[in-house]
Amino acid sequence: MLAPQDQASTAEARTLVRPIHVWLDQNVNTDESNRIMKEKFKGSVHRFEAFDSIDQCERFIERWSSRNIVFIVSGSLGREILPRIHSLPQLLKCYVYCGNKQANEQWAQQYFKIKGVFDSSADLIKVIAPYHC
Repeated sequence: MLAPQDQASTAEARTLVRPIHVWLDQNVNTDESNRIMKEKFKGSVHRFEAFDSIDQCERFIERWSSRNIVFIVSGSLGREILPRIHSLPQLLKCYVYCGNKQANEQWAQQYFKIKGVFDSSADLIKVIAPYHC
């Protein structure tokens, strides 16, 4: 466990480096619209990683403790992974990208790092764009 001064130094270092954008969706590599979204994300952010496995995604996020993570997740996988990773300091912001905005807004309210629930790829890209580097 890090001493308080070491934790503060790690947090300061995270703010100086561009965030890593991580997308978790079970259909990220199989659905054509998701493949198009992946290309848009890759062209809009500094570093982008996509996962279709919760375990692989969670290990990736945990491993990058010195970087800020902007996390995009499907509604179904978000319900499963967010209770496990929400308290990680590297998780800066989270966005839920789903097909049923109304249903996912209800459970998402309990997580303060979730900054929005989107069912439109165009709207999500507009929100992510301020983090473009």
